[in-house]
Amino acid sequence: MSSSSPTPVLADGNIDTNAEPQLKFEALHGDLDRILQDETISCLCLSDKILTLGTEEGRVHVLDYCGNQVRCFVLHKARVNELSIDVGEECVASCSDDGSVFVMGLCGDLSLKHEHGKPVKAIAIDPRFATRKTKEFVAVNEAGVVQLSTQGWLGRSDYALGGHMAPGVGTVVGKAQVVRWWKDLVAWASDSALVVYCMLQHRLICTIRRPKLASPQAPASGGAAQQGCKPSLLFGQNSHVYVSWPDCVKVVRVSTVMSAASTFTKAEQVCDLRLPDHLMAMGLSPFGRDLALLTIPSQGTQACVQDQQEQHSEGSSPQQETPDSSSPQLRIITHKG
Repeated sequence: MSSSSPTPVLADGNIDTNAEPQLKFEALHGDLDRILQDETISCLCLSDKILTLGTEEGRVHVLDYCGNQVRCFVLHKARVNELSIDVGEECVASCSDDGSVFVMGLCGDLSLKHEHGKPVKAIAIDPRFATRKTKEFVAVNEAGVVQLSTQGWLGRSDYALGGHMAPGVGTVVGKAQVVRWWKDLVAWASDSALVVYCMLQHRLICTIRRPKLASPQAPASGGAAQQGCKPSLLFGQNSHVYVSWPDCVKVVRVSTVMSAASTFTKAEQVCDLRLPDHLMAMGLSPFGRDLALLTIPSQGTQACVQDQQEQHSEGSSPQQETPDSSSPQLRIITHKG
């Protein structure tokens, strides 16, 4: 087992040098080693008990946390783009470039296949899928449209969910790239915005914009790498929505206001963090009351590191060995919200 100490960072960007190591990492082996010999992992999804892997070859592998394979589904004819597990860990949904969506039971004989006809890039299963007759899921097609698929008396039907328009404003928020479903809330993110939709009230709750770059020169540090990175999106405890783009992180709290006349759901932004130019965010997760943020150096920083390494190789070796500044880093971020 190898341990790693993530870099603790306060919300103002300062590094907390007094923090103790908080996370440990362990390499996963077992059947995973055999799978990696013949296949390439394209996506993964995990729950409290299982880890599911999608591959470029169209297979879905279900593993325990020791790396032992529990199930293997040969489903798709092309790469698996994303996976989703229901809250009861009874079903796993997968989508693929071949235009198909599968929902497979992990304990019983449940098997559902739905053809979209075009590549499906992202999927989120109804958290109560196993117990509901509607057997719903939301999927993002190649055009970036979020579609709800539901089972009715006359068969399965697909509906565009909320379109791509911000509520009350009528401005385009871009092509959806990732979608998540938690309780009665569905959220999706594009390159330019986060959208939260209430399935119970059948309406858009909010649209949170990604901040614009401060200056035209700002993209030089991230370059095309930022444009090719999908946003990271997930739900946390207490109806919090977490989203990160390469240059910023936002946390949104969704709450329900009840009155004698009606029930109203609202959302408010409780954290807005801009990353320094030399870093790009690649993913995030709640970590207690803090945030765990996976970062990599921007292209400009990587170039500087490479130049320094070349200078050291040409001249005398440095007196002290320093960590590889070009490697991914896990940072713990404290925020109020």
